[in-house]
Amino acid sequence: MEPVTLGVIVAALAAKALARAEDETVGAGFAAARKLVETLRRRFASAMDDDGAAALDRLADAPDSASRASALATLVDDRAGGSPGLREELEALVKEARDGGVDVDSISQAAQGSQIVQNAGINNSEVNVSQGPAPPHSG
Repeated sequence: MEPVTLGVIVAALAAKALARAEDETVGAGFAAARKLVETLRRRFASAMDDDGAAALDRLADAPDSASRASALATLVDDRAGGSPGLREELEALVKEARDGGVDVDSISQAAQGSQIVQNAGINNSEVNVSQGPAPPHSG
């Protein structure tokens, strides 16, 4: 299983912020998540990063899409890996969201095509995984 990376956390926060885009009554944590989305938009635009802008737009169209969040997470990890300034800015916004009450420690990610599931910070919880029928036995 892949580790929960900065990109996974950023994509999850972005999805939460985008899903609540119309909600006027948000706390400090979600205000930080919205700032995170605006930071990504600004960074992608200034770098003329069409792939980044498109990934964020696709997530905005379907904030509950695990595959779109995963695509943004991969892209953010790639971009942050090549830019210490971006990494620091995103880490600061993640901390701000966490300090504002957004639960960034319970991140969950699922992808049907490759049947990947990620969870982090699961405490005192029951986890059920279902992936269809068992493969046929040979012999």
